[in-house]
Amino acid sequence: MFQKGFKYRIYLVYLIIIGSSLWGTPPFHYGYYDNPPLGFCFIINLTTLFLFLIPLKQFIVGEKIVYASLVSLCSSVIAVNAVAWVMDFIYGTDTDWDELNSPAVLDSFLFYLLTYFLGVGFFKLWLKYKNQ
Repeated sequence: MFQKGFKYRIYLVYLIIIGSSLWGTPPFHYGYYDNPPLGFCFIINLTTLFLFLIPLKQFIVGEKIVYASLVSLCSSVIAVNAVAWVMDFIYGTDTDWDELNSPAVLDSFLFYLLTYFLGVGFFKLWLKYKNQ
């Protein structure tokens, strides 16, 4: 039964991404004087990448947590810059508050989805060349 649950973990990842995009604090629209919610974004990215790494037999649990946290940090930096650049190009930036004019849900969804796909892509490439 536990192996059957691994097959459906992608649905849990998508539910986490959609839920955090709708009800979580957005990474780009947090107010001018507030700090960005970096801890919340890191926990969401770490959780989704760890759910991807759970069924792999190549790593022990400690390695999975460490590698997922390192890759989520790197993919978050790349995704923040990419999403901000694309949304600034499409929607523009408010000059008074220096904030994107794009919808917050769209920014959040693209950010979490891009960080997940960057992390999974990194692990897929790494595992492909690690076994050789």
